[in-house]
Amino acid sequence: MSKKLDNIFENENTIMIINSINKILKFYIDFNTITNILIIKRIDKDIGWNEKIYMNVFCKLSNNQFNIHIGSSIENEVKRIINLKNKKIYVALSTIPSRANEDILLKNINHFILSQTENIEKIFITLPNQYLRFKEKISENIITKLKSNPKIEIIHIENDYGPSSK
Repeated sequence: MSKKLDNIFENENTIMIINSINKILKFYIDFNTITNILIIKRIDKDIGWNEKIYMNVFCKLSNNQFNIHIGSSIENEVKRIINLKNKKIYVALSTIPSRANEDILLKNINHFILSQTENIEKIFITLPNQYLRFKEKISENIITKLKSNPKIEIIHIENDYGPSSK
């Protein structure tokens, strides 16, 4: 059973709320969980809308929350296919000693993790045992600090293949 109020859709698994700057816009929202088709229809007027709207989506089962960009429309109804299944996101990085031997790398990675709108499952950082172009190595202190973050996994490789080491 689903509840359909102006700008809100709720069923046993999902809550969807339209966000717009113009609070007087009224929308009807419907979502078919079998076909993954989302229907948004303006109900206060029989015309489209000129502003970009967003939808906040909260999945009750997975406790995940994210935003969907709907955009503007000259029609008074839009349809989108959306997949609400929980996806895992992995990131692969490589670096060089001059960039890693400062706390800047740690700060940048932490900022990167915190600024994402989607949850990152794991960040893989590939570090060669010996660099082709550099004599120095990444300090064990930095590697220990990186490993202290549960989202980071260090991959040690024997040879440096440059950016393709990722």
